[in-house]
Amino acid sequence: MTAATSPVEALADLRGRIVAGAPVGDLAGVPPRVRRAVGVALEVGAPLVPALDAALAALEDERSRERAVRVATAQARAVAVGLTCLPVVLVPGLGRVLGVDLLGFYATPAGAVVLALAAALLLAGAALVWAVVRRARAPRPPRGRRLDPDLDEVADLLATALAGGTSTSVALRLVGGAGVGDRPALDRLALAAELGRVDDRVGGPLFPLVRVLGATRRWGAPAATPLRALASDLRAERLADALAAAERLPALLTVPTALFLLPASVLLLGAPLVADGLGHAGAW
Repeated sequence: MTAATSPVEALADLRGRIVAGAPVGDLAGVPPRVRRAVGVALEVGAPLVPALDAALAALEDERSRERAVRVATAQARAVAVGLTCLPVVLVPGLGRVLGVDLLGFYATPAGAVVLALAAALLLAGAALVWAVVRRARAPRPPRGRRLDPDLDEVADLLATALAGGTSTSVALRLVGGAGVGDRPALDRLALAAELGRVDDRVGGPLFPLVRVLGATRRWGAPAATPLRALASDLRAERLADALAAAERLPALLTVPTALFLLPASVLLLGAPLVADGLGHAGAW
């Protein structure tokens, strides 16, 4: 696998190797989540294809989330950019239409003050718009009692480890050692599993995971499939939260628009017109 290999090619090559039963080879070109999934599967001797497919599904869910949020916020971002750039386009254009030298006003001391004030408003408004849009597009942790933001990957890795035949406590410590999730919480949960006391009291940021493990333990059922379902549900919930945040974006943008962008536009367009009108009135 060369340094120029794209992530898509690297993943296709990796899956081909695994399906063909060939050695996995170098994992440097694949995403970290895939490396962790394959590494855990290799360590416990679990089937590689389900582990890889779960990691690929998670990556696709994340790409779908990013695309959906980008589409949902496109109109609001376009309006914000338009309001920010509107005065720069309208001032010279309106001056030519009206036959008034609006730009000349900004060469005067009063014009310089107006320009500085309007620029400050535009910069403040643009910064606030950027912050609001960035927050709407940023990944959000799962809802609930301070859940581990990596809980979906923890559930996937734990399912892989359990599919390899390890005990719950060993699987939890293995996942913690993979560098994902809240390791102290995973270690506490591993100790509780060894003592047979897996319940919500030791769950903390992992409590949905604890519920799944507790239910499967009570009924003696395999935990891998419910854990995969939990990971998928957490990603679906994250997508729903992100889309809800994107839907609220137009309402949130009314604050920087009303307080900064519109006043700046009115100031830049209105001040030279008022000054020109007063100049003509004085001359008359």
